[in-house]
Amino acid sequence: MKKLSELIKTPTLMNTIYTPETFSQAVPHAHPGVELVYIVSGHIDMDFYPKSDIVPPPFPDLGKATRVTISSGQFMLIDSYVPHLQYVNERVHMLVLELDTRIKNALPKNSLAASSFAENCEPIANLCKSLNDVLIFADDSNVCAILSKTLLLLYNNYHGKHDDYFDIDLELSLKRLVIEICKSRKLTFLGKKHNIYVAKALALLDSHYNETNLSEQIGAMIGISLHQLNIYLKQAFGRSFGRLLADKRLDSAKSLLKATNYSVGSIARQVGFNSLRRFESAFKEKFAVTPKKYRQNYEEQGFVFWTDSENVAHVAEDFRIRLE
Repeated sequence: MKKLSELIKTPTLMNTIYTPETFSQAVPHAHPGVELVYIVSGHIDMDFYPKSDIVPPPFPDLGKATRVTISSGQFMLIDSYVPHLQYVNERVHMLVLELDTRIKNALPKNSLAASSFAENCEPIANLCKSLNDVLIFADDSNVCAILSKTLLLLYNNYHGKHDDYFDIDLELSLKRLVIEICKSRKLTFLGKKHNIYVAKALALLDSHYNETNLSEQIGAMIGISLHQLNIYLKQAFGRSFGRLLADKRLDSAKSLLKATNYSVGSIARQVGFNSLRRFESAFKEKFAVTPKKYRQNYEEQGFVFWTDSENVAHVAEDFRIRLE
């Protein structure tokens, strides 16, 4: 069997900032490839329509759309030929990778499932089987870090900046990316209404996450014990209040690292950590990089790159952009 990198091609690479002023999408579109969209910061709304058997334009009557919101630290896999329309309502940092196939008349997920890498791995087989429209995940693993490295590796290769290790680096990066996606938690709660205690807890989490004693006070603030609240939260999200609180603090810290010049210690205090060492350890555990290194990486240039699907040698669009 062929290697994964020999079965998959990557016509679209993006590591970029969008704002309502710089992003415009008026009609639904679809891709022959599987699209991986990761929200690093901010959020987007997305309308999804029933899968089409053709590539637009034009679409026939698409039927009723399903709208979802994808927020910081979440990502989605959009299956081949699923029409979708994206809305950007605030400043958002996105990573996008389209995975198409080199095998004629095959779908990307089928090429992945047929690879020697996936043949004896049940989680990958299950991922391919379940991708019939859109899957949405929370990045409880290292998807962001590995996706960023994979995008840069591919972008540099398209511009002749590669070494003798490129082929093996790409093979390993794609394999690791798929593995980390499989490890991530599928979000089944999107669009569902929560019970009153969960709703109150989420609202307090948004407004009081930087208070160091919030975990001790939350039960009294919403009127039930922390133990009972954790039962409700685990039913809805699969995570305890303490885990949700830590994730909220770390995501806020990530935004401050990008948007301000505050010291790492100051940011740790602002988001509710009373120990710099604990903050740095938790940040690296979640994002696979230290806060200082994350800030340095973010200051690098991003890019938007895609090619003509009928002629990969022809670059349809290619530009770099500052991420600050």
